[in-house]
Amino acid sequence: MRVEREDWEAVGRLVPRLLESGRRLPFLRFEGGRGHRTSAEFGEFREHAPYVPGEDLRHFDWAVFARTREPVLRRFDGVLRRRFELLVDRSPSTGIRWPGYAWLASLLARLGRARFEEAFCRVAGTEGLRRIECRGDGFEAELFEALAEAPCPGTRGRRSAPRAADLLSAWEGLPAGRGYTLLSDFQPVEEWLEALARCAHRGKHVLCLYPRLPEESGRTPPPEGRLRLVDPESGEDLELRMEADLWRAFLVEQRSWEHRLGRELEALGHVFHAADLPSREEAGLPKAWLPFLHAGEAFG
Repeated sequence: MRVEREDWEAVGRLVPRLLESGRRLPFLRFEGGRGHRTSAEFGEFREHAPYVPGEDLRHFDWAVFARTREPVLRRFDGVLRRRFELLVDRSPSTGIRWPGYAWLASLLARLGRARFEEAFCRVAGTEGLRRIECRGDGFEAELFEALAEAPCPGTRGRRSAPRAADLLSAWEGLPAGRGYTLLSDFQPVEEWLEALARCAHRGKHVLCLYPRLPEESGRTPPPEGRLRLVDPESGEDLELRMEADLWRAFLVEQRSWEHRLGRELEALGHVFHAADLPSREEAGLPKAWLPFLHAGEAFG
């Protein structure tokens, strides 16, 4: 399945309205930049940037506002810089969640770019790791190229999915903190728990976002008759007969799985948050994406 360009651009147009909601995203703090600190301890003035509700008002330029009525912030070098770090799991098992999964990843990356001084989106899958710095005019095209195509299911007899530990190695060398965001389906769950336990041991705490399909939330009517499924890891065909009792049992198990995973991740110091991916008709509405931003309030 491929992401359509017009849908991609429609989701991108939501960024200003979602910024107005004041929802927070996790971020890391880095000491650095150029120049030197002034007596105000803000560093050397670098540029003005548009004010976003929720920003630190100590950097609000009231003189510019009085003169132009444009709300802007002063940016400085030589101070603590905030970085948004997003890791997108693009393993074969996530392919069934396209295109909504890709829309969500792009929206988070764009929000990070608009909200913080630095933003990075790391897309990891069977093709390896792709590190995208979200700045300048070219990053949108690079992001689209990385996320436009859904990952293909595996082939028989060959493990095509990268291990969770290999995916999380994308954050090697970065500091400890509560500023990491992970988008994944957390399959296989045992591997993810083991890898995230090691991540927590190193002081890195992660906001773990799980995007539900409509079928997993019970928002769609149950399928009828015989179903042909494809194992996303092996590529093998699976077949079953769907009945009402089986469907209800599936929904109960889905919620139970989410609760178990959430408790285990919370015990490690991470935060697990599941929300429903919107349909194509809903994707252009800001409220459809707000549930994915609620968790940042508790995690920041």
